[in-house]
Amino acid sequence: MFDTSRQSLTHLTGSLVFAVLQRDTCTDLGHAISKASKSVRKSSDDLRDLFSEIEPFFVPGIPEKNYEDGLYPELHAQPLSTQDMLFKVCNTVFSIHCSNDLLRQHLAELLAPISVVTGQHHVSIDITNSAEDFSLNVNDLPVEQGLLFNEVVPVLIDRLQILAYQRENFLFCFHGAAVVTQSGGLLMPGVSGAGKSTLAARLCEAGATLYSDEMMVFDEQHSLLTIPLPIAIKEGSWSLFPQLDKSKIWKRVDGRRLKYLWPEAFSTEFPSKRLSIFPRFGSSASQPERLSTFQALSKLVEGGYQVSRTLTADDIESLLSMLDSLPCYQLGYIKTEYAMQMINAAWENPS
Repeated sequence: MFDTSRQSLTHLTGSLVFAVLQRDTCTDLGHAISKASKSVRKSSDDLRDLFSEIEPFFVPGIPEKNYEDGLYPELHAQPLSTQDMLFKVCNTVFSIHCSNDLLRQHLAELLAPISVVTGQHHVSIDITNSAEDFSLNVNDLPVEQGLLFNEVVPVLIDRLQILAYQRENFLFCFHGAAVVTQSGGLLMPGVSGAGKSTLAARLCEAGATLYSDEMMVFDEQHSLLTIPLPIAIKEGSWSLFPQLDKSKIWKRVDGRRLKYLWPEAFSTEFPSKRLSIFPRFGSSASQPERLSTFQALSKLVEGGYQVSRTLTADDIESLLSMLDSLPCYQLGYIKTEYAMQMINAAWENPS
């Protein structure tokens, strides 16, 4: 169910659907419980917990959420006029100044593929450090503080990609990776740790081209946005990529260690033929399990999402229509080779 007051999607079981339909015809909670009690021949006390679960959907006076609140505040601030190292992500040019010489060198080397020589910058980022930690100011606004040396780059790259897509004309952004294979466009949504980035990197080594390894960003026509940034490979997958042996180790603020890997190429055109795989690394290997439209939607929401504005019924219908036309599978695997084989099998028989 889509709750317009909270702009949120909730998966309802059969009993909750019954409760919602009963409550929708009544003016108050007590009346709904009494009416349902007569209908299913259960006591009011037995039904109270069930109806209490769905009652927040019917509470009046909840302020409508403004999705501009989810946009980074520095988007509304003007960049500093001075320029330093320039990097381009999507259509956004970032000017990055770093006062620490060693970190500056790492940034210049890591982000060299998106370096630009000249151009008007849209966002200025200033990385400063004291004797103990680092801070990030974006468009002269403080956004991150208390970072260790090896935490700066993951925080910076996350911010680059989010600011880049938030400056675009996007409608939906879902947590996931996207690549283009010889068979078509492959979407891999999922929660953090599901294996999306490693699988995307292995597919790129096999000839696929990358859209993004972290965020799938769609506009109103369901076109996908390319986000040209390196793939974050977590520690457990380093052995699969010998080219990373001498790469710098960085650390997310949650403690996970990672290295960055650039794909051979990025895609700019996402094919109309598409397939969606929800990977589950670490679970027992299984054949791809076909998901219904609503199962796929539930998993998309579980992985995390953002929208650019208050959604309408037409927006939700458009999203459901896209998912309905898209073969969606859940795939459990332990080895990426097996996952790649099963993805090929799904392409061959998408029904």
